[in-house]
Amino acid sequence: MFVVDLVCEAGHLFEGWYDHSVDFAAARDGGELSCPTCGTHAVQQRPSFKGIVTRERAPSAPRPTATAPTTTTEPPSEPAPALPLPVQQALSALLRVVRAHAEDVGDSFAETARAIHRGQQEARPIHGQATPDEHAALADEGVPFVVIPIPAIDQN
Repeated sequence: MFVVDLVCEAGHLFEGWYDHSVDFAAARDGGELSCPTCGTHAVQQRPSFKGIVTRERAPSAPRPTATAPTTTTEPPSEPAPALPLPVQQALSALLRVVRAHAEDVGDSFAETARAIHRGQQEARPIHGQATPDEHAALADEGVPFVVIPIPAIDQN
């Protein structure tokens, strides 16, 4: 799946979902893109982390909700290809924000996220580590979470 962030000339933000990048290019070049809010065809692509693909893919998961955003950060099980430095810097900045504004629950991330999702614990932003199997189980249960890769510049 190829997902792009788009913006129209009126400033409406929206996403485009395509099977492949060539499908997006064909829609863009063929004038088929239009804003779902105002209908204008004056649409531009915006930079997005969603378009970054690495060798290792996380399981798809729903987006976090405002009531209980949860995040898991973990180093990849095998070294991924180095991302461009600006991307690593952006991920590093994102991690600093997550770490500053979310509770670190460490290895109990999956258990805590599940408890928040079920209403057994107070809804709050959390971050920690989870295994790929735990990611899959959380996704199967509909627990909202996001996997943030730790860039090489943050790994020691």
